[in-house]
Amino acid sequence: MNSPKKSYLDQKYHSKDRDIPWLFSYEEWLEMWLISGQWENRGRGKGKYQMCRKGDIGAYSPRNCYIGTFEENMRDTRIISDEESIEIISLYKNTNYSQRVIGEMFGLHQSTVSRIISGERRK
Repeated sequence: MNSPKKSYLDQKYHSKDRDIPWLFSYEEWLEMWLISGQWENRGRGKGKYQMCRKGDIGAYSPRNCYIGTFEENMRDTRIISDEESIEIISLYKNTNYSQRVIGEMFGLHQSTVSRIISGERRK
């Protein structure tokens, strides 16, 4: 496993390579990982933990990221069809379902549902 500093620099580089703003200092990034308790479980693939962006949009920043499983991250990155977006918005407006429950129905993170409802998520 790489040193924390090398892992930080690698992720910062890959963020830039993908044209995603990087707003973490090394200290903020490391603190997020240490607080999560998942440093030893970092990586790619099933059961591993990653730094995820809420709804898979926006910058890598302390306010927009969480440490989650590979599976959680993949749920955030899947393409949402126009039909699904319309159904999600309709369920939210016309039922008492919470964003979390709607997310579970569609296999999405709650933050992704929130961004769909607010119009921030368009793919």
